[in-house]
Amino acid sequence: MGPVRRVAALAVLAAVPVLVLGALGRSAGAPPEPAHVPPYPIPAATARLGDGTPWRTRTDLGGPVALLYVTEGCPHCRADLASWASLASTGPPPPLWVVVAPGPETLTWVPPELRARAVVDHQGSVGRSLGVRAVPVTFWVDGEGVVRWHRMGRSPRTRLLADLGTLAAQSGPAGSSELRRRRIP
Repeated sequence: MGPVRRVAALAVLAAVPVLVLGALGRSAGAPPEPAHVPPYPIPAATARLGDGTPWRTRTDLGGPVALLYVTEGCPHCRADLASWASLASTGPPPPLWVVVAPGPETLTWVPPELRARAVVDHQGSVGRSLGVRAVPVTFWVDGEGVVRWHRMGRSPRTRLLADLGTLAAQSGPAGSSELRRRRIP
């Protein structure tokens, strides 16, 4: 292979990642935000508890609550779950539902402190209805079933506590005493 062909081949190889990223509409920056802009009513969707029992966003979510959407293989999801498990191990259980994206059916990789509040999105209906495009993403839902805001990426414990406080303040006195009791230890 001549020098001109080698240079041309290298140029093509160097251009492939740029073309692929461009085609996907992604940049090296922040992950894509969910498709919907809060506030909006929590969409109707169904997942399953670990025992196979149906779980519905409109009737079983409760609120005020955080809804954390994760996947098993995501290291950022595992870090976020560790932050939430830390909260669960030092006080009352946090108002949280963990929704696991379609994939492996087991929840054994979810921290034990959070498994009772974990559901599997077998058909992907929860992710689709919320417009999930990247994980982890936390949806903050008030006591009336309205998604007030969402946060992309992992959140340290201090951020979660601040968000819990904000949710309690937005939710008013009814149903927020558990949220207001949380303090940074």
